[in-house]
Amino acid sequence: MNARDEYQAKLAADKAEGQRKADEFNRRYPIGTPVVAYPGIRPEDSLAVKFRERQAAGRYVDPADARLCAGLKTVTRTPAWTLGHGEPVVSVEGYAGGICLSHVDVAPRTNTPDSITVNEQGEKVTTFRLKRACNGCGQLLGDVDSRDADDHGNLTDVRAECDHCRPLVELEAAGCQTWELTPRSFARVADVIDRLRPWVFTKGYWQNVDGKLQVVGLRVGQYPDHIVARFGDWIIRHRDGRFTVHKAPEATS
Repeated sequence: MNARDEYQAKLAADKAEGQRKADEFNRRYPIGTPVVAYPGIRPEDSLAVKFRERQAAGRYVDPADARLCAGLKTVTRTPAWTLGHGEPVVSVEGYAGGICLSHVDVAPRTNTPDSITVNEQGEKVTTFRLKRACNGCGQLLGDVDSRDADDHGNLTDVRAECDHCRPLVELEAAGCQTWELTPRSFARVADVIDRLRPWVFTKGYWQNVDGKLQVVGLRVGQYPDHIVARFGDWIIRHRDGRFTVHKAPEATS
């Protein structure tokens, strides 16, 4: 392979990887997602570190350096896209043009506690902010904000924000298939897995509950290499055909 062919091959690979990152960003974060953008350099850059040290010491700082090191608290205003060389970028409010996704951090959610006051009649009044729950496990993540609905009003997938469900998102991005097992999804999930090729054995997993034998999950595969997923768990089919289980979080009182 000559130098031109090597360049074209690398460019094609960079474009494909950039498009994958842009698609993943768009899947997770709709337009209007709160972010902190760094149009110049990121705060961990050595120049930014030295700039903050000079500021802390009360020494003179060049205004150009201040602009270069500045972060912008804003929201996205476009979907992410790729430049000609494959770099994924996104536009944000308050800045013209695109900013590299590597210089855009999704802002952490606020988590406003309930506020209890007493009104003029002496009655206690509780004021609360609506909370967003993880699509995967239902754990509360924080206050609802603009990232939680797409342009069509549908709830977005926020599992990547959840410590428990983030590994599922990473596995899906790597090409794995995942299914959440619930009493409602049981028949559909079993049917989908039954249709896989090569064929995979599935059977309801039964257990005595309050004196009655009930289906509490799904067995996938044949003994001794089978796995058992209970309701609330996620079933994962890896690219090599293996099955594993991502357990539901422990119930908290």
